[in-house]
Amino acid sequence: MNILKWFLLVLYLAALIYIVFFVGRRHELELIWSNELINYIPLKQTIQWFQSLGNTPNKEWKEFYSNLIGNILLFIPFPFFLRELFNITKKSLILKLGIASSILIEILQFLWKIGVPDIDDVLLNVSGVLIGNFLWKSIIKSRYNKDQLYNKQV
Repeated sequence: MNILKWFLLVLYLAALIYIVFFVGRRHELELIWSNELINYIPLKQTIQWFQSLGNTPNKEWKEFYSNLIGNILLFIPFPFFLRELFNITKKSLILKLGIASSILIEILQFLWKIGVPDIDDVLLNVSGVLIGNFLWKSIIKSRYNKDQLYNKQV
């Protein structure tokens, strides 16, 4: 079972790296990279992007929601691996590691000039960590309750 968890971690990290740094849609943007692209103000660009959509084609709405939801979904598995493989159970430490990992990704995007470093991505990634932690606790709690119910019946 442990080998499977490690395999899933490697798969998760490979997918995360590919999506964040190499996914094809980044090449379609054809941005001329500059420091002005960096977003330091939380939610400013996300709100502006949402407001600018109006009656635009579905493709732009799809891109908006895939960015929003995708950044959250990318980090939902993060707490599972920390808890299951590294036995990190403190919620505050999981949160700090999620923040640090997300900031590291944004710093690498800045240094390598791949993608656009954005504080909103950090906030959305951390939301994914919080959701993942909640889901992990819910799964464990339901598993624990099922075990208790089974033990009472035996």
